[in-house]
Amino acid sequence: MGVIVPDTPAFGAGRAGVEGYNPKVHDPYFDGVSGQLADKGFVIAAADDLTGQAVVAYVTLGSGAVPEAELEARLREHVGRQIGKLARPSRIIWADDLPKTRSGKIMRRLLRDIAEDREPGDVTTLRDPSVLAQLQRNAHAGR
Repeated sequence: MGVIVPDTPAFGAGRAGVEGYNPKVHDPYFDGVSGQLADKGFVIAAADDLTGQAVVAYVTLGSGAVPEAELEARLREHVGRQIGKLARPSRIIWADDLPKTRSGKIMRRLLRDIAEDREPGDVTTLRDPSVLAQLQRNAHAGR
């Protein structure tokens, strides 16, 4: 998992590993992206038929930025230069917000469900159900 925080370097967390790349607490992930290309984001490992696991990034854009193929390519290129091509996200899902509990914790399980195109399980603790619906629409639309 990884989190991007505006105006600060971002770091991956070691909870999820991707075949050949296991993020550790101090691995820079999307380092330097905030302010330039994206506002913030979150990275998970999702099941992949070809590689076993793949990096999926949920990215929130700053004001005025538009989710487009060129920006997606620039984000992937940035990660490839900073960390290595193995760590590039195979998929980027644009997000206005992330699904959080009422206490503000990101619900990683729901992000994995969306990335793997599964029906989400229990969402009773979800603070804002509209966030989940928006992410599902963006994931299906390829955005």
